[in-house]
Amino acid sequence: MSCSLLDDCLMAGIQESIESLLVDTFTVQAFTMVSNGSGGQTQTWADETTGVAGFLEGSKDWSRELLTGEHQQEIRRWAITLTKGTTVDASRRLIQTHKNGVALSPTRTFKILSVIAGQSVDVAVNIEAVETPNVS
Repeated sequence: MSCSLLDDCLMAGIQESIESLLVDTFTVQAFTMVSNGSGGQTQTWADETTGVAGFLEGSKDWSRELLTGEHQQEIRRWAITLTKGTTVDASRRLIQTHKNGVALSPTRTFKILSVIAGQSVDVAVNIEAVETPNVS
């Protein structure tokens, strides 16, 4: 590799190292409204980007239990790192399709809480998310 500046080589090395850790695969979905044929609309999620490499780890705010409807409900928070350049925001959701290269069945669904911005080194997309139950 030939670099014009030492910083370029360093950044390329960091980028390569991070990408080697992205062992999970995700699909980014966007929320859409589709006509139901009766003058109304049906809410659906449509695949926007598939095969996105990423890494999933427990968030520092790992989990907590809330009392909802007289039942305890666990909220599991996750920190997700995706390939640099992936376009996501809190209106999207993530579907984890593979863990360490192995297909998941059923898949896991994550509601994006925030995209963590303001990093000094832009080498990946970092997300704070909550795992949601898969309802068929």
